[in-house]
Amino acid sequence: IRQLARDFNVYVPDLVFFGESYSSKSDRTVGFQAKCVCDGLKKLRVYKFSVYAISYGGFVGYRMAEVYDDMVEKLV
Repeated sequence: IRQLARDFNVYVPDLVFFGESYSSKSDRTVGFQAKCVCDGLKKLRVYKFSVYAISYGGFVGYRMAEVYDDMVEKLV
């Protein structure tokens, strides 16, 4: 992350129900995760971005690219 942060603004979300994140909603779908990440980025006034994701985050990244194609420029 440190190397990427030299050239990019890096955001590392703690996906809901992973780490310290939680929600009172019972929805645990990839679509819910994608919405939460994109809503969070909008609150930070980030409207265009590239997604680098691995493992479960990769599924979330694919859904973000599918549903929020106006925001996601690249998916790695």
